Parts: sequence; structure tokens; C-alpha cells
Amino acid sequence: MKQHDADDGTTRTRYVPYWLVVMVCYVVSFSGAASLWVRDYRDVQIAAEVLAREQGAIVFNLIQLSRQWNAEHGGVWVEETASSPANPYLDHAERDLLTVDGKRLTMVNPAYMTRQMAEMAGKSDTGLRLRFHLTSLNPIRPDNRADVWESESLRMFEAGAKERLSYFDAGTGSQASHTGSPAYRYMAPLPVTSACMDCHAKQGYKVGDIRGGISVTMEANHFRDMVRSQRESKTVSYFAMALLFALLLHSVAWRSYRYAAHMRRIQREQELTILERTAALSESGARYRGVFDTVTEAIMVLDDRGTVVQVNPAFTRITGYTAEMAVGQSVDFLRSGHHDQKFFAMMDAALVAQGHWEGDYWIRRQDGGLLVVWQSVTRLRGELPAASGGVVPMAAEAGSVLSGGLVITFFDITARKTEEDAVRHLAQHDLLTELPNRGLFLDRLGKALEQAERHQRLLAVMYFDLDKFKAANDTLGHAAGDAILQQTAQRALRCVRAADTVARFGGDEFAILLPEVHGEDEALDIAGRLVASMAEPFFLSEGKAEVSVSVGLALFPVHGTTALELQQRADKALYAVKRAGRNACRIYSPDCEA
Repeated sequence: MKQHDADDGTTRTRYVPYWLVVMVCYVVSFSGAASLWVRDYRDVQIAAEVLAREQGAIVFNLIQLSRQWNAEHGGVWVEETASSPANPYLDHAERDLLTVDGKRLTMVNPAYMTRQMAEMAGKSDTGLRLRFHLTSLNPIRPDNRADVWESESLRMFEAGAKERLSYFDAGTGSQASHTGSPAYRYMAPLPVTSACMDCHAKQGYKVGDIRGGISVTMEANHFRDMVRSQRESKTVSYFAMALLFALLLHSVAWRSYRYAAHMRRIQREQELTILERTAALSESGARYRGVFDTVTEAIMVLDDRGTVVQVNPAFTRITGYTAEMAVGQSVDFLRSGHHDQKFFAMMDAALVAQGHWEGDYWIRRQDGGLLVVWQSVTRLRGELPAASGGVVPMAAEAGSVLSGGLVITFFDITARKTEEDAVRHLAQHDLLTELPNRGLFLDRLGKALEQAERHQRLLAVMYFDLDKFKAANDTLGHAAGDAILQQTAQRALRCVRAADTVARFGGDEFAILLPEVHGEDEALDIAGRLVASMAEPFFLSEGKAEVSVSVGLALFPVHGTTALELQQRADKALYAVKRAGRNACRIYSPDCEA
């Protein structure tokens, strides 16, 4: 299989020819079947030889049993006839006997019996397919002389062999003369037993010697027919198996090639689609780069360790940092120190829960100046380079840790923020004195009450207004009245602490919030300083003015637990001072209600 590039940019693959694959399928199938057939060919031949050996052993054992029976009974006597004449080779005192009725009996010993059985088996009309021969290297009877194969076998028995089987083709000299056709010859030894010693002791044999043997000749045609039949059957079976397996492989190859052709078509379509999409992505990338470079919002891409990997020109224009200065740096270089840990914890929580955060954020420019920007932080779902345990941008000092990269966009809202702060200041402060107005005072009072209740501490509310202010305003003019109010605000601020709030409600009405006092004496001391300060003359361009103040106080939780109760009772204490002659301070008591 080889690959090369086509003219259209796709990759073409050259596969092995189909005809070659099919040829390999058939060669492999028939080669495998042939190897199995050769193995079974040998096994069938071996099985035939095993069967012939077993059959020869059975015949030998039957003859041996007959001989043993004869020997153990001391021989048998039969009537002497022409077919059973006296054995001239038997030297025995009782070989021939005469019965009382005048019949002549002759003794049949094991050897004589075996010879007669062999002669009967050799007759063609018996239907037997075997012959056997009693033989010896030292026969008494000449016809029992061993042929060449039998002589070799007897010598092998004397050397320790237990049996022998050989195959002979038709007409192999005297070896196959018994049958005239292919034959198996089986032979086993006849050892001398104690029962044999009556006849053979004279020949010098002793128990255990090899006296001779019996060779069994079996026609091999039926064995060969069996072998031929089994081989033909196996040949047909293996051929059919090889053909079936080859057809199966052929089918698999055909399906595989069809599948491969289908996959090549799909691959080509995919490659064409990829080429088209690559071109589209290249075009889209060019458009993205154009947008990235020309958008007015700053864009900063971070990896998941809070390291800058990319910025756009707007980032440089807003922050003063070039791409070379920013890329590779931790985003901490933009931090201003304006935000606390609670702010960054809130940012982290939003990124974890929603994957996005946006809001006002203070950054430090390259020249050291501070900017407030509207910032949007979005967590990337994919991975960016150098990913390993990220740091949320702008939260590095808080130790926040999130996984995944981030994209940050922001634009400068410093001018807008300044305008908003100015508008907010105007909405919450008195234009003439720059003091908090009633709304901001009440907001701070509500928060101070929550803290005082939580920490169980005293809080004081003072109401005061100017005595004889209307007379000074009417005498010196409204400009002088405004100046008196402005100086009143400054004097009041000098009498209180940094955490306290001085507010103007309108006209010559003022209020002071003391969020924490340690007792009535501390509140009265501040009120006394205020009375003393306001008793000093006001030197104006229009002339000298003398006014004073009346101050009413109420303490939390002594005189009230709500903002409304404290305001009402401070106001009643104030009017109690006015009724008593002005230019003094007083803490609320029940008699102020009179």
C-alpha cells in the first residue's frame, strides 16, 4: 500500500490488486488443506499397520493358548488315520496306544497340533485370509525350517525383541509365497516353558529359551482397501474444506474491498471537505485577525496559569503596554491594588459557577496612572498552551485558582466613571456646604445601627441648628448667610472624628452621626466643642456676624433602637434646648416631651 498526492490536493492510496488477494486466499486455503491431508495420509497408513499388528497378535495368542492347553495336559491322543498319522518326529514312550477295543491312538503334542492347524488354515476352501507357520532355527521337522524373514525375526527375538511386523508386495520371492498377493507378516517368539521340557529337554533347551516362533501371514488387500477408502474420503473432505474456506476468504476479501472502496470514497470526500473548510477557516481567520486588530476594546488572552499569550492593538492603546511587553507576563502587572480579597473571591465564584464575570475594574497603566475599565472575563472551555493550574486574571494576589484559559476584554470608562461619581456626589451632598445630605445621612445611619447592634455598642445622633441665623441673613444678605452656613460646616467637621458624619438637611438644620461612643460623656463632649466653636464670631466680607447653635442628642439603644426613634428624640432634645434659652446642648430625656 503506497500513498501519493493527487492533483486536487487530496491523498491517494494504492492498494494490493484484488486478483492477487483472491489468489492468495485460494493458495493459503489449499496449502493448509494439503498439509493436513499429508499428515492424515501418514496417520491412515500407521492405523492400518496397527490394525494388522493387533490382528496378527490375536491369531498368535489364540494359537499359543491352544498349545499351552495341549502341553499342560501332556498332549492328546487321537485315532490314527491317514490324515492324522503317527508323528515320526515325536520321541515319546507313549506316542502310540492301543485301546481295549483295538483302535490305534497316536499322540498329538503342541508342535504336531500347530502344524495340522496351519495345514488346515492353508487350504483355500477355509475362506481365511491368513496363514501361519511354526518355525525354528533348529527344527526337528524339516518343513518347520525358517525362511529368510523368519530367520531374521528369530534372531531379533533372541536379542530381546517381542514381536515383528513387515509388509510385502505381491510376489516378493519366498517371503510372500504363502498368499501370492500383498501381505502383512507378523511373528512372535515361543519361549520354552516347563511343560515343553518333556519333548525339548533332549535338544538342550532350558526354560525361558527361544524355542522358535509362529509367523502369521495376512493378506493386505482388505487393509489397503481400508486405507484407500479413508484416503479418498479425507481427500474429498479436505478439498471441500479448502474450497469452502477459500470461498469464505474470497467473500471476506470481496466485502473488505467493497468496504475499503467505500472508505476511500468517504476519505476523499472528507479530505475535500477538510480542504474546503481549511480554506474557509483561513478566510475566517483573516477576518478574525482583522477584527482582533481593529476592534476598539482591549483583548487579552491568558493561559490557565494567568500568563498573557496574546493582546490586540487596542490593549496597547489603552494600557500603554506593547505586545512584546505583555506576552509571557503574569497578568498581575496590570493590578492596581484598588481591589480587596473579597472582590477577587466574588470574581472567582462567578467564573466557577457561570464561566463569566463582568464589572468595573481598576488597572494601572504602563506610565503608572490608574484607569477604571469595564471588564468582561470569560473562561475558555478548551486548553491553551502551557496549561497547568491556572490563576484567575486580576486575582493573582488573592491566590485564586481555576483551570482553563481566559479571554479578557475591557474598555476605558474612566471619564464616564468620573461623570457618574460627580452625579452621584451631587445627588448625595449639599451643593453649598459639600456635606452629605439627608439621604446619605440616613443611609449611613442605617448601616451604623446594624454595626452597633451586632457589636452591642453605643451610637449617637445629634441634631443642631443655628440660633439668630435669620437675623444675620436678613441684615447682611443672602451671600453672607451662605458664607455662615459654609463656615458652620467647616467648624462642625473640626469638632468630630474622621469616622463621624456631619450632614446638612436644609436651611440652617444640620445633623451629626457618631457611629461609636463609649458613653454619654463622650457624646456631650463633642456636642460641647460644637457649641463653643459656633459661639465664636463669623468674620465675613459683609461684616461680623454672631450666631450660636442648639444641639439635641439621642443615644442608641438608650433612647431608641430605630433610625426614626433616634431622629425624633434628638429633634425633641434640640427644641427643649431652644425653649430653655438656646446656645446649649442636651441629651434626650422624657421631660423633653413636655
